[in-house]
Amino acid sequence: MLVIEDGLISEAARVVRVTRQTLHIWINKSMKEGISGLVAVKSGPKIDYEVRYQETYRVNKELQKENRTLQRRLVTLEAIHIFFTTLLEVIFDVVSPKYMRFSAIQKWRIVEVMRNLKEHGIPIKEFRGVSNT
Repeated sequence: MLVIEDGLISEAARVVRVTRQTLHIWINKSMKEGISGLVAVKSGPKIDYEVRYQETYRVNKELQKENRTLQRRLVTLEAIHIFFTTLLEVIFDVVSPKYMRFSAIQKWRIVEVMRNLKEHGIPIKEFRGVSNT
C-alpha cells in the first residue's frame, strides 16, 4: 500500500479526517480481511427476545382484561340508556296518553335490556332502587 511505503500515515489521516490510530486499524483490517474488512458493522442493542415476549404477553393480557371490563360497562350503560329512554317516552306522553301503557315495541326493548344485563352477570335488582334484603 502506498501509504505504508511512503510513511505518510499522518498526512493521510489528516486528509480523511480520522486519527492515526483509526487509520492503522483500517489498514490492518483491509490487509487481514480485504475490502470487506472496511465495511462498518454496528452492533445493535442486545435484546432478550424471551423477556420482550413475556412483557408483551403480560401487557396484552392486561389489555384484554381491561377490554372485557369496558365491554361490560358499555353494555350496562347502553342498557341503562335504553331503559330510561323508554321510561321517558312514557313520561312525556309519547305513548298513547289514553292508556298510559308500554307499547309492544317498548316492552320488547325492556325485555332485551334485561336479558342483556343477565347475560353479562349484572343483577337486575340494582335498578330497582331498593335492595331485596
